[in-house]
Parts: sequence; structure tokens; C-alpha cells
Amino acid sequence: MESAWLRPLDGVRALAALAVVAFHTWRYGTRLPATGVGERVLDAVASRLWLGLTMFFVLSGFLLFRPWAEYALGRRDTAPHLGRYARARVLRIVPGYWFALAAVVVLMQREHLQALLVCAPVIAYGVIAPRSRRVGAAAAAIALIPCVWSLATHGLELGRFLPSLAFAQIYSGHWGVIGPAWTLDVEVTFYLSLPVIGAFVAWNARRYASGTALVVAIVSLAPIFVVAPVFRSLAAEAHGWRLALPSSIDQFGAGMVIALLVAAWPSLITSNDALRSRAMLLLGATIIALDAALVGAPTRPLTSTWFDGIAGVGLAIVVLGIVGGGATTERLLGRGPLAWVGVVSYGVYLWHEPILHAVHGYVPYVTGRNYVVALAGITGLALCGALAQWFLAEGPALQRRRRMART
Repeated sequence: MESAWLRPLDGVRALAALAVVAFHTWRYGTRLPATGVGERVLDAVASRLWLGLTMFFVLSGFLLFRPWAEYALGRRDTAPHLGRYARARVLRIVPGYWFALAAVVVLMQREHLQALLVCAPVIAYGVIAPRSRRVGAAAAAIALIPCVWSLATHGLELGRFLPSLAFAQIYSGHWGVIGPAWTLDVEVTFYLSLPVIGAFVAWNARRYASGTALVVAIVSLAPIFVVAPVFRSLAAEAHGWRLALPSSIDQFGAGMVIALLVAAWPSLITSNDALRSRAMLLLGATIIALDAALVGAPTRPLTSTWFDGIAGVGLAIVVLGIVGGGATTERLLGRGPLAWVGVVSYGVYLWHEPILHAVHGYVPYVTGRNYVVALAGITGLALCGALAQWFLAEGPALQRRRRMART
């Protein structure tokens, strides 16, 4: 069944989110110059863990482009329905993000950690998840009290809040309320561009037989892999715009290519070929490792001309190995705590950086054991926020999306 091969991707999302948390904990923490071998290894590894966000881009390209890939290669007769596609995207990202944005505006403007206790009723509600609407309404009302108080006493920076609300912080000249949410600006732009890209690929490929159609479809995506490094090079000094979709489109493109391969050869995900899966995992990991070793730890990694694109190719191959791994990858990544973290990974991704800023100065030097302690604490707090976000915003929105899909 399709859901069986999709299940391990929850674990992949968890690992991607935790990698970003680990990177930011290392980056924002107070660091001493690395002296021992262990500290140098920590710096070398942690400085590259921002590749977790590259994995999110690859997954978006793979999963969202699949219907267009199947249509382009004649595996389905009709193009994806744009209305359903748009509703699904809105319900997937907007409720959870707006919940986190509102909560961060309320909770993180206070200069002391005691303000975080305000969210305890909401977290308790999220953990217990009662069916009573009255209990949910009471929890929401309690959460509104500090909101009104915070806005009344500390004000609201509209120059940061409004662009963040509209998924436009990277274009505004102001860094947003939730720093990592700049990737949502990129994702939204990709969502808007995808129907055009999909229609272009399908228009080119559907005129040919299956084998030729695959080649034509991949060639149709080729400009993506030229535009991205050129844009990264030209826009390296442009604030905000250097992070726009053209800078990351090759990472989405890597996922789109494997979507075409899966559409052409469904056996890649249904045959459960363990040897092929391991070979792909090894190949992808080798590409990523060589890429990281040759490029080094750039001081401004997001503007690296080639690193992102090559890493995206390696991660796409890893994804292909995972979804084709059958029972083994499903057992490792699709079940248990890791899969559960994957379900709430969106919230973990959104909450961890505001929490890092809130506890800045309390986090010890992030070397060795202290780094592990700091990372565990930040991850735990981020999971609390993610739970509240899931039960109060994301979960209900996704339930509505599923109901709409059945009608």
C-alpha cells in the first residue's frame, strides 16, 4: 500500500527537524574556541546540520510534484485539481504557523522565562487532548489573557509581524518574528510555482511514449539546476532576496526528479529491494559527505553556490533509498518515538529558535557535554510548543483536510 512506503518519511521529517535544532543550538550558544579533538569534530558536524532544511525542500519537491509527474508520464489521465491542491496547502501550513506566530508574539516578548509558564494550560490541554469543546475553549481563553497583557505593555512591531503573517519576511527588510520561518516564505512561493512547473513539464512530456517522456520531463526541469547556483552567486549580498525561491529551487528540483523516477518505475518503492535501498543510501550519504568535506564549513552557508544543490541531490537519493527500503526502513523510521516526533516536526521547527532566543544567556558553553544538555533542554521545550500547536491548530486543520478529500 502507498501508506506503507510513506510512513518512514515521518522519521525523516523528525531527523530533519532535530538536525536544524542541533545546528541552531550550536550556532546561537556561547562558544569557546575548539581546543580538543572532540570539540573540533562537534563544530565540523554541527555546522553542517542546517542541511535538515534542505531535506524539507527535497521532501516537498518529491511529495508535491508526484501527481504532476504521474500526469506527465501518462500514469493518470487528469491533471491535479488546483482547488483541492490549494486548500490542502493552506490547511497544512497556515493554521499551525499562525498559532506559533501568535504564541511567540505573546510569550517571547517577556524578558524572563517565567512567562513561559503561561502556556502550561494549553500544553496540558494538548497532552490530555479532551474531546470537550468547553475545555478547549477554556484553555484558549486562558491563553488569550497573557496575549492581551503582552501587547498592551510591550507593543507589537508591525514591521516584523505583518510580513511574517503574510509569509513575506524575506522580502521586507526585517527579520521575522520566527527566524526559521523564512523557509515557509520559500515553500509558499514554491506552492504557487508548482502548478506552472507541473503544467510545463506535462505539456512537454505527454506528447511522447513513456521512455522518451521521462527523458523529456527531466530535461524540462534542467533549467532549475542552472538558475539556482547562478542566483545564489548573483544575490549573495542582497538581503532577504538571496533566500528567495530561485536560490533553493534546485533542492526542490532534486525531489521532483525522484518523483519522476518513481512515476516511471513504481517498483522503486514497491519491490522492497533491500540491496538496492542500501546502495542508494550509501551513494546518497557519500555524495553528502564528499560535498561537506570539499566545500568545508562556509561562514555563510546559505549563499554557498554549489553546496546546497549537490547536497540536495545526495539527500534525494537517500529519500529514494528510504521509501524503497520496505519493512526495514518502516520499522526504523515509520514507528515509535521518531515517527511521533515526525508528526509534530513542523512545530518543533517553528518553536525551537524563539525558545533559544528566550533562554539566550542561560545556555552554557555549547561544547561537549554542555552542548548535549542544552540540546536536550531546547528540544524538550520545542516539543511542548509543538504539542500545543498540533492539538490546537495543526491536527484539527489536517482532520478537516482529510474530510474535504473524502467529499
